Amino acid sequence: MPLIFVISMLIAIATIIRGINLPDEFFGTFSLDHSENFDEYLAAKGVNWIVRGIILFMNVDVVFSKAGENSFNYDFLTALKDILIENIILGQAIEVETLNTRLAKVHVKDHDMAIEARFKIDGDMLVLTLHADSIVANQYFTRQSTL
Repeated sequence: MPLIFVISMLIAIATIIRGINLPDEFFGTFSLDHSENFDEYLAAKGVNWIVRGIILFMNVDVVFSKAGENSFNYDFLTALKDILIENIILGQAIEVETLNTRLAKVHVKDHDMAIEARFKIDGDMLVLTLHADSIVANQYFTRQSTL
């Protein structure tokens, strides 16, 4: 069973782009503070209740860092497994291993794509909004450091 929320987050990275790379305000380390409707979102994505329970209690850190002038790195850090994706360039496909070791191809596009998820900065919070059917979930990450 794929953990689609990880893939959705990676696709969502591109939705915040207004230029060639991420805006500087996104670069840094963020720790999950709290979520709203995330269990319902996972259920709508077909994640069974045992796996949902594990996911809901995981500590999660998200790190965005510059890799180059036109690329960035995305790290999704958990106690179970770290997913490190380097040199993400808009418009290119990348292969991503999800938390359950499945491989998924993700095409990172510009801000005009149809989206399932969106990152935004609100003060020192990184807010991830996820959509599944009629369910809207939000995850709030607190900034720990700026890169």
